[in-house]
Amino acid sequence: MGSKSEMKRLQRRKVEFEQFIQERMPVLVEFCELLKLENPHEVLLDAERFVWPLHAWLRDETIKEDDRLWLLVRYNYFIGELLIQKFGGCWMVDEDPRSQLFSNYVVGEFRLLNNKNVKIFPYEIALEFIDHPPGRDLVKLLETVIIQMKEA
Repeated sequence: MGSKSEMKRLQRRKVEFEQFIQERMPVLVEFCELLKLENPHEVLLDAERFVWPLHAWLRDETIKEDDRLWLLVRYNYFIGELLIQKFGGCWMVDEDPRSQLFSNYVVGEFRLLNNKNVKIFPYEIALEFIDHPPGRDLVKLLETVIIQMKEA
């Protein structure tokens, strides 16, 4: 069982989860509109089609500290939606106190994976991408994550 502060954090995260879920779709569409991507609303149905443009847009950019959180939120949502679409999963709060991802917003319950217990923390993947120096590669990073998910 988690500590009192960990359980408090879990309760707070569960309360805030609905807002997180509600805002993800409009934020993703708005992001794709801002980048002037064709049919930006389709990111909600076919995220895979947007991997390359989102990779290319940020690949060689130097990210200013002021932009970091804004980018992290959008890439977090995108990566989560991509994995959900690809493997038939959903967003959730990790409620397992033994998990390293405890109380975080994760994607899981993937019905198209052999291992139904796989949980992915898209924020961590987005962080790895955003914090990598120019020359970062979202395509390769996602390919690696997908292989690991299938092998888990």
